Amino acid sequence: MGLRVVVDTNVIVSILQFGGRISEILNLALQGTVEIYTSQPMIEELRGVLREKFHWSADRVDDVTERLLCFCHLIDPGETLQVCRDPDDDRFLECSLAAGAEVIVSGDRNLLDLGAFRGTPIMTPRRFLDSGLWKR
Repeated sequence: MGLRVVVDTNVIVSILQFGGRISEILNLALQGTVEIYTSQPMIEELRGVLREKFHWSADRVDDVTERLLCFCHLIDPGETLQVCRDPDDDRFLECSLAAGAEVIVSGDRNLLDLGAFRGTPIMTPRRFLDSGLWKR
């Protein structure tokens, strides 16, 4: 069983759109070293960003969503939180709580400023990859 991780939409978008070192996060999931958890609200946000900001076609968005859901765990967060300055960021904390996540990976300043949520560290992708937490 891999390290339980919630990955923010902006990180997934960066991986899909630009690649680079942070793509290692998805490789770790494909290898089973980490388990990425997501929720329907997170998936819908991802789909919206890819369509609206990056002008991906509906077919391309459907394809990438389907591929992600082959190795990401889709869960129902159940609990609604009001923690972040930006209420849209609460969805990642809700998913983390429901998944029992051990790390939240984000590039979002609002989440990073929290430092941790209920004992779960919130890290940039670089810090997460450098930390080696997933090597346990």
